[in-house]
Amino acid sequence: MSDVIELRERKVNRCTTAGRGDVLLPEVLEARDGFLARVLEMLSHHERMALRLHHSNGLTYGAVAARMKLPESIARDLIASGERTIRAAQLALLEALSEQAPRAAVR
Repeated sequence: MSDVIELRERKVNRCTTAGRGDVLLPEVLEARDGFLARVLEMLSHHERMALRLHHSNGLTYGAVAARMKLPESIARDLIASGERTIRAAQLALLEALSEQAPRAAVR
């Protein structure tokens, strides 16, 4: 459960995405073991690279695109796709954990 990170917890080194206020902390992208590492393995190499450049290095979409030698629209799509995958995996984990949690006694 320590792998589940509250994405709005930290105030420094945050990057907002698509105006939704969602953020990926650099620690999420550097996970080496556990749940988040497995989620990151599900991403393509290009998605991981784009996410790291954008969130960990703080590069704009244009700068990510230039670094990866891709059109900006593709860089945006890679970042958005990676973020969706991470959020969906976290949600699935939380739902699974809530299903396993003991139910409160109803009187």
